[in-house]
Amino acid sequence: MSKTVYLKIRQLTKTDKQDVYLSDVAEVYAEKKLLPKIKSIKLATFYRTKKDRICISSMQVISAIQQLDDTLDVNNIGESDFIIDYRKNQQPHNNIYRKCLCDNGV
Repeated sequence: MSKTVYLKIRQLTKTDKQDVYLSDVAEVYAEKKLLPKIKSIKLATFYRTKKDRICISSMQVISAIQQLDDTLDVNNIGESDFIIDYRKNQQPHNNIYRKCLCDNGV
């Protein structure tokens, strides 16, 4: 019996995490018992750098998922290639905007 996994990978993910997992870059839909294993697949680790950028193919992700269970049918409905943009200690843009609004009494 074939089990289906659906991936919706974003084109660009900005992060300050050194270890990046599938759950950080994609929405994943699968059976509840499979979901934690699939979402915890490590895609990248960034070392000793303030900023870095990598491009990953969805085929690499599909291959990693099928290594968990070769009976899985993986459907990607998102990007075919995607970018992970790492910046050490990156501040989210919306927090900066909120701080500016609060300082002006809004």
